Amino acid sequence: MEKNFFVLTDAALNVLNSPKGKNKLMDFFEIKDRRTVENYLANNVPQGLFVNRNIGKVIRQIAPDMTDKKIFRFLTDEELRRMREDSLTAMIEKKKK
Repeated sequence: MEKNFFVLTDAALNVLNSPKGKNKLMDFFEIKDRRTVENYLANNVPQGLFVNRNIGKVIRQIAPDMTDKKIFRFLTDEELRRMREDSLTAMIEKKKK
């Protein structure tokens, strides 16, 4: 049985990328540097720092009409396959050095 990975939707990322969203994220995670938030938002990785159920509360403070289905989406099989291939390629390249 494969584990389902989920990421933030584009709509949720747009909310978090707003100035108000970045400020809320900095407060929520107690991050002092705005660049850290921007870096994590640029890398929408499955099961990453911002991909947890509690982030839904932050998004709903900014956009109260967003439901879980509008905040999170599961990765497709193609996206999972490509992610695995990319990680294997990186690991092989690292061993060659």
